[in-house]
Amino acid sequence: MILAGASASGAAQTSFESLNACQRVPSTIIAAALSGRPVDERPVNAKGLTAARCIYGIEIAGTRHVFVVWVNPADDFGGLRDASAPPISDVKGVGDEAFATADKETKRIQLTARLRGKVTVQVTSERMDWAQAVARAALSKF
Repeated sequence: MILAGASASGAAQTSFESLNACQRVPSTIIAAALSGRPVDERPVNAKGLTAARCIYGIEIAGTRHVFVVWVNPADDFGGLRDASAPPISDVKGVGDEAFATADKETKRIQLTARLRGKVTVQVTSERMDWAQAVARAALSKF
């Protein structure tokens, strides 16, 4: 799968194993979407996994909050929806289509959105409005 756009080196991105999600979706973009300030970020890649993620620390109103953005192939959207625990809510206005669930233990929102033919992103956040803002910001980089 080739991601739309170019990697930091200028070449087309062909492997999620080596995609630096933090470079592709910088913390400054995430912070701006939340009217916050970037504190830290950490890319995470796993060998053989067809997704990459970035963990962001963003300060909002004096408190550090954690956001996770997973970058997945566009075609992963349906499988991720099928694998999600109910209840599942459709979310309008984020990408071409999106849905959200809430983790029963942590109460964190997981929003999954896609741009057809380009990318699927998953965002975890404490609040739905923040998850939507982060997903829109992440999708804008593809």
